[in-house]
Amino acid sequence: MFSTYVHTLLVFLLLAVLVFLSVSAVLVPVMDWLRVGVNFLDYPFVAVFGFVKNFSGILWNVKNIAQENVLLTKQVEKLTADVAALERVGEENVFLREGLGFRTSQRRELIPVGVVAEVAENTSAMDLLTSSKVAINALVVPGGASGLVRGEHGLGLTFDLVSQNEVINPGDELLTSGLGGQFPKDLLIGEVSRITSGESELFQRASVLPATNYRDLNFLFVLKP
Repeated sequence: MFSTYVHTLLVFLLLAVLVFLSVSAVLVPVMDWLRVGVNFLDYPFVAVFGFVKNFSGILWNVKNIAQENVLLTKQVEKLTADVAALERVGEENVFLREGLGFRTSQRRELIPVGVVAEVAENTSAMDLLTSSKVAINALVVPGGASGLVRGEHGLGLTFDLVSQNEVINPGDELLTSGLGGQFPKDLLIGEVSRITSGESELFQRASVLPATNYRDLNFLFVLKP
């Protein structure tokens, strides 16, 4: 019992001394030194925490920049593709306008290149005029001699079945006659290159220089008979 009273008294005296020292400013230097010590010990941790925080921010910014670069790259690729598509559409529009202009002229400058042979859902296959499957009724200009332009197994064109009474010369133009209804009239096929038949043969025959290179075609019109 006495020991408890003693302990209580000692605690009370200790608190009284601390209050007295605090009020009398005796502990101020000690508190200042303790504060300096705590700040000194705390500084490395604060510095490390700040470095880690800044480094994390840098990594986050780098990640964001990388994502933005990927997005910008995709946008540039899309814009490039759009520009190419627009240029292609522009070329097609020019070609179509020219084609419509051809339709209004007295003599259409469209050139026959072949016949549609097969039709699929999105594509078509065609036989070129040089195919042995294709034959066109043709007229010579000038002169008006008539005959048949045939394909030579993909190798070229031949103007055949021309009467020996007709006069044809190298350089004469060959136009579609419109007979048979397969091709419209007055389309330029090509020109007579050279006479290949002899005088003793029943009909005249000549090789034909096509009006275009069939291997260098970009846009085609499909004309119904």
